Amino acid sequence: MSKIWENGIVTTSQNDLETLSFKVSKVSHEWSRYGLAEANLVFGSEGNFRESPYKAICKMNGKADPIAIVSQDYTLLPNEFVKEKADSITPNYGLSLYETEGMTQSHYSKTGNAMFLYYFPKDEHNGSAFEKQIVPGDNIKLGIHVRNSIDGTTGLGVDSFSYRGLCGNGSIQQRKDAINFYHKHTQGLKEIIPTLKNLIENALAEGEYTVMYYRKLAGITLSQEIADAISSTYIPKKYLPWDMSEIKTTLPNGEVTTSEIANLKTLSLNNNWTRQDITHLTDSNMWSVYNHMTGAIWNNDKTNPQSKALVFSALSSVMQSKIPLVVR
Repeated sequence: MSKIWENGIVTTSQNDLETLSFKVSKVSHEWSRYGLAEANLVFGSEGNFRESPYKAICKMNGKADPIAIVSQDYTLLPNEFVKEKADSITPNYGLSLYETEGMTQSHYSKTGNAMFLYYFPKDEHNGSAFEKQIVPGDNIKLGIHVRNSIDGTTGLGVDSFSYRGLCGNGSIQQRKDAINFYHKHTQGLKEIIPTLKNLIENALAEGEYTVMYYRKLAGITLSQEIADAISSTYIPKKYLPWDMSEIKTTLPNGEVTTSEIANLKTLSLNNNWTRQDITHLTDSNMWSVYNHMTGAIWNNDKTNPQSKALVFSALSSVMQSKIPLVVR
């Protein structure tokens, strides 16, 4: 039989592939208290097995349930472990896990393998250093967003998070020039945990730039160039304030009517991107436009938190590419 692995590449023949199987050679129970195990994999057939560069991450729920096949270099860090650390640190800064209708929201992906936690000031901390005014009568609370996964779909990260009281929606802001608060599940990850307190402090300090950026948005009008740039990303159209085929109008007697607006259709210019009609927007202030989008993303219960985080990241990136924050 030919070699199974050579420099990480399968070199079996077609006949070998038909009988190829894998087994577990070594199991690590380092994180057994969180119901997780790591199993090194060997590949082969007919009693001829060789080590592979991969291992399986398994949930132990009475039986081993493999959730991911990852590189041997992958460092497992349980979500519950990260949450315990974050829960113990955040109260020192007047922060608590995001709550709504009395329910604590520990946001997980559909599989439960990726975790997205939001911490921001409790009501009794109104007026604290973490509450800032963007424009008169419009305040935000600054907090942090903590993310991690056990299947490699996201690394350990801490981002600046803001919550707008006026409309009750949150937003993740990731400044391009910010210190990197993200670490892949590779060697050195465990050494990051003792410094999680510093990462949280850095993310809170990053909130200063978030406030500056929001105030800058409040002084800018949506342009065709910005609208086109946002529309060219993979952000779903349902989150774009100008991508609609109808407009609702409230009459003096309180009756609400709906009328079709023909010119709101997207006009294709070429095969790569489209131009959006923004002429119908009644409020084209970028702060308002931004909140329309973040509110739609945040309040969409049908979208899982992992997808929301990706959309927030895409929105943050394209916004900053067209409206950079220049700090002198």
